[in-house]
Amino acid sequence: ATWIVSRHSSDGRILWRHLPLHLVCMQREASVSVEDLGDSNAVLAARQMEHLVDILLDSYPEGASSPDDQGMLPLHLLLSKAENEP
Repeated sequence: ATWIVSRHSSDGRILWRHLPLHLVCMQREASVSVEDLGDSNAVLAARQMEHLVDILLDSYPEGASSPDDQGMLPLHLLLSKAENEP
């Protein structure tokens, strides 16, 4: 698995770490609301994100059950993004 890590510049401590799957699930396009279904651009973006998630899961299925540095699974990030949308 390839973790993407951000470290503090002065002491090197980890600020955050995510798998690519975590980062994709944090994007707005990964969660489409019912209101967005009439917007063809939003639907296209959501389909592209779904395809990307499928590729990432095919490449590393364990990513779905791998928590980030905050204990969040990709599904948690996706749901929290969907809940916070206006």
